[in-house]
Parts: sequence; structure tokens; C-alpha cells
Amino acid sequence: MKSNWLSKSINDEAVEEFSASLGIDKSIAAILINRGITNLTDAYHFLNPRLSSLHSPFLMKGMQDAVTRIRTAINRKEKIGIFADSDVDGLTSLTILINLLERLGIKPYYRFAVDDEEYGLRKSIIEEMRDHQIDLIITLDCGIRDIDEIEYACKFGIDVIVCDHHEQKEKLPQAIIVNPKIWDSGYPFKELAGVGVTFKLCQAVLMSYLLSFNKLFIVITREEDCYYCSYVKNGIIEQIDKVDDIFKGNYFNGNLSGNCNIVLFDSEYENKLRDYINDGNIFNFRDLLNSFFTKKINSNLSINDLCKKFSINQKIFKKKHHIVNMMFSEIEYHNSGKISEFLNSIIDLVSVGTVADIMPLFGENRTIIHYGLKSLNKTNHPGLSLLIKKLSSKITAKKIAWDISPLLNTPGRFGKTQLIANFFLEKDKQKLNSLINEINILNDKRKKIITELHDFYYSEIQNGKHLACENLIFIASEKVPDGLCGLLANRIADITGKPVIVISLIGNKESVKGSGRAMGDFNFFSFVEAHSDLFKKIGGHKQAFGFTIDREVIYKLREKIIESIKNCSIEEYKYYIDLDIPLELINYDFINSLDLFEPYGHQNEDCLFLSRNAEIREFKRFGQNMNHGKYMFKNNKALEAIGWDMAEKMEEYTSNKKVDIIYNLENNFYNGRYSPRMRIVDLD
Repeated sequence: MKSNWLSKSINDEAVEEFSASLGIDKSIAAILINRGITNLTDAYHFLNPRLSSLHSPFLMKGMQDAVTRIRTAINRKEKIGIFADSDVDGLTSLTILINLLERLGIKPYYRFAVDDEEYGLRKSIIEEMRDHQIDLIITLDCGIRDIDEIEYACKFGIDVIVCDHHEQKEKLPQAIIVNPKIWDSGYPFKELAGVGVTFKLCQAVLMSYLLSFNKLFIVITREEDCYYCSYVKNGIIEQIDKVDDIFKGNYFNGNLSGNCNIVLFDSEYENKLRDYINDGNIFNFRDLLNSFFTKKINSNLSINDLCKKFSINQKIFKKKHHIVNMMFSEIEYHNSGKISEFLNSIIDLVSVGTVADIMPLFGENRTIIHYGLKSLNKTNHPGLSLLIKKLSSKITAKKIAWDISPLLNTPGRFGKTQLIANFFLEKDKQKLNSLINEINILNDKRKKIITELHDFYYSEIQNGKHLACENLIFIASEKVPDGLCGLLANRIADITGKPVIVISLIGNKESVKGSGRAMGDFNFFSFVEAHSDLFKKIGGHKQAFGFTIDREVIYKLREKIIESIKNCSIEEYKYYIDLDIPLELINYDFINSLDLFEPYGHQNEDCLFLSRNAEIREFKRFGQNMNHGKYMFKNNKALEAIGWDMAEKMEEYTSNKKVDIIYNLENNFYNGRYSPRMRIVDLD
């Protein structure tokens, strides 16, 4: 087996436990464990994502202050300005915040970079906001690095809320900051997209209108001859106390106030507690259940019956107080029909922005995309609804990543950001149809240009040009439009396996734009950001970033990056195998069961399988250039294997007739029926 094919040994006991407890096939259990999901609770949440299990937005540092400032602006009828990044992540953020503020009676002034304006918040934008008498600016998907610009806003008496997800500099801006990636954010999940953080901000603002906002709930459950008291505030379980007897001593002294509510799961001690406590509101959990379910339920339902109603697996969650806390969270999340209605109405946009920004699809992002895809396939958003009808296929995370996101990001690449903003904000169908047609024309142009640029520069790289050092490809060219730097860098990084910088030199501007891309786990951004003093603007993630730089320091930057990167180790791309499986076991039903791992995407890639000694029965070339290959096997005659652009390599292995293969699986629909199909990744 090749050295970069990595396969883990399987813990049979863990697989048996997962299979029995979760009610899943052993192969699925093995894949979960191989993907690092090694405890039953995490596996349950992975397979059963719930919106109610999302972290409370108030765990994020700055959220309480941001909500207070927005509520003050609404109450005082102040003018709110929004500045958003101009990609799909930023503009979906803009759309949902405008939607929320308009529902709350505020029509905000909004801006994003248009035409050939530089990336990020600028002083000219601040002056524009000042001229429109803006009292509060909210930045979306940007702002964390705009130190000087935000300080400039403060000089005019304009307050700023930074709602962002990018990495911070050493110094933070003079603003209320809502960003899971600031060093002391306190938020458990760091990988939200910009639109994910905006989603959290909207949720927090809406929660602030609930009667339960900032009130403490003590949820009391009797279990194993003692009491469990869970302290819950704004969706956060602050502590859980185990108390032998709540009727002895002074347990509640100091904990009760007008803002405190006691929720009893077991009603037999309700009257005694009412006599014992003179202060605080006391609720019966069963009454809350009847506010949650559309049909009135039997107040005597057992904990087992309630688990069935809430789809809670008692093989995983065995402690009664944990189960009650889960049910309480579910009820709290759905407590206000208006909140859940609003969040459900925007989650399609949140999922599009999250996938478009190539965020990892695990944790909270997995939950958001899971529900976002359900919403997208029946969306009421005017633009997305029309676009999805034109695509005429079920929307998956891959469909967003491969079709929707590149299409919607295209106008910005040609300096026509207004087109995409109009797509998200426009409601008139006739105008939207015209917009989509215009975007499609630009998209075709983008594809053509990128293909030509890729072919040209890849040929030059093969001839020894643009290789700054063994670990860096550096292209500074008058041929590359600045909006296409990232796409070209990504294509070249993908095919060469090396970190790539592409800078556009088109025009005679003093400042130029560029992008960096790297594959795998390599943190390219850290090597480049180390020279941040050379950039006018820089921002992004580990493997993908953009920047603005003065023309005169481009080659100084090149030498600096070479010096810092030349001796580092950039390892060969690794393939992490999910399961070693005989070909004979692959069929329609097994492939169908892999849907449990959807949505697939960044850091939750398609399941990768290994089959050893596959016996080749037949090989064929196909395609216009005969560059694709197809195998048929002796040991699974119903299975066909496709190798895209792999015909030459596949043909080399036909002489031995047996081959080890790593691959993905899909059920291919053709001529009215489904059949199992292998997509070959590599051969040995």
C-alpha cells in the first residue's frame, strides 16, 4: 500500500458498541470511529443534528454588548449603517441582517466594495457613513483587522460593532467585537462562516425580546434519591448541582430573585416546594411540554415515552437530568414561534454563505447545512428559488460548492458586486431572471478565462518558470484580472501540490491585489502574515487569503516569503481511508447508507474506501479525448469503476489484472435506474 494511503486499525469492541447503541451498520460505525468520532454522544449528535443543540450565541464574548447597543439604536431610532464584505459570505450576511432590522422597524444604510474599490473598510466609507448621519456601523464578514478605520469612525462619534470570523491581529479594533476566533472569545466552535456569526447575532437580538431573556431557570430533576439542579440562562447551562435534599439547609438562599424561575420535572414535590420557597416562579415541566407540542399530551407520560417523542436515544443518554436538560433546550429554542420562523427563513442563506466560504462541515456548521439544505430545496427566497429551478436538481452541499457558489461569486470577480447584492435583495422575478442571465454570461466568461490562464501558466511552470523556491510558486502578471487571482492560485496549488501566490499587475495602479492558496493542512497564511507590515490589507484563512500591496514591495515580499518557507516541510498529500472493504460487499443499499454522512464538504469529505486485489475483468477508455477510464470487475459484476482523467494510469494496471484501489462511491442514475458506481481516486 502506498505510503500516503493512511488506514487505521479498527477497534472491534468500539464498533460493536457504536453499532448496538446507535442502531447502525458496523461499517458505518467503523467509518465514524475512523473519522475521529470516538464517543457515543458525539456520534449521536453527528448523526442526529438538532438546531436546539447549537451553542447559545451569548457564549460569544461581546454578544451581550452588541445586542444591548443594537436594541438602544432601535429604541432611539438611530441610524444604522452596515458594511459587508463583497463575497457570497459577506452578502448573505448583509441580506439576513437587513431582513432582521427591517422587521424591527429600522431601514439600514448599507455598503460593500463595488467596482474597483479596495478590499475592506476604508476611511472614505467611514466619511460616507458620517455624511449619512450614521450612529452605529455594523461590519459583517470583515472589520477585525480594520484598526485605523474604526478608530477614525470613533472620532466622529460613530459606534462600531465588528461581526467577523477572520483571524485577529495582535491589536483589536476599538469596537464591540463578535468573533469566535478572537483569542478570548469563549465560544466553543471557532469555524463559523461570517454569515454563521451574523446568524448568531440575529438569534441573540431576537432572544433579547423574550420574556425569559436574562432570567435564570433552575431545572430540578429527582434521580437516584437525590436532586439535580441545572442553572440555565439565555440557553447556557451555567452549572449543575447534585443535592441530597433541596428541602434541607439553605440551598436556595441567595439564588432566588425576581429574575429566577424554578422548573420541576417531577410534580410530586411541587406543593412542598411552593410552601418552602416564598420567592421565585415555579413551573411544572409538564405544562411546558403542552406549550411545545401541537396536541395536548398526557401529563403522566413516563421519561421513556417522552424520549420517544423528542427522539432521544436512551442507550446514549442514560441520566435522567441530562435528558430533561435536552428537552428543556428543545422547548426553549422553539419557545417563540417568531424566532424559530425567522431563523428557519434565513438558514438557507446561512448554508449558502457557509459552503461558499469553504468552511469545515463539522460541528455547528454541519447542523446549519443539514437544515439549510432542507430549506433550500423548498426555499422562499426569490433569487435562490429561481436559480434552483434553473439547476433542476436536488440541492446538496456539493451542488452549492460546485455550481451555486462559483456562479454567485463571479460578478465580484469582475468588479460587479452590485449584481450579486441585487440577486440576494431583489424580490421582482422579472428583474431576477434578467440578473441570473447576466450572471450566467459572466460565469461562462470566467470559466473560459480561467481555463486559458491555467493552461498557459501550468505550461510555464512545467518549463521551470514562476518557481520561486522548492516550496513556492509566485506569479505576478499583467495577464491575470485581480478578481481571478484566487481561482487561478487554487487551480495551480491543486495540480502542483505547492503553495501559490498570484498577483494581478493589470493597470497602472500603485496598489495591486493578490491571493494565496495552499492544499491540505498547510498553514500558508501564517508564513505570509508574518510579513504583514508589507501589506496594505491582508485577510483570510490558513489555506486561502487575499491581500492588497503596493507594487514597489512585491519582490521584497517574494524574497521574504521564500526565506521563511524554503526550509519548511510540505508533505505529500495524504489520503485518509475510512474503511477497508471487499468489493463483494458494495451494493445499492450500502451506498445509500452513506447518506448518513451528508452533507459532504470541506473536512467532511466523501467516504474514502480501499479494496485490495480487485480483479479487473474489462477496461475501456471513453470521452472526447479518450482520457477517462472504466473498469469492470470479476468479483462484483454489478459495479463499474470510473477514473476521470485517469485512463492512462488505469491502463498501466490492466496487465496485472489485480489492483488495490482507493475510491468514493455513488449510486449513479442512468436510463431510469440506479446502479452502484466507484469513482477511482488512486491505484496501487
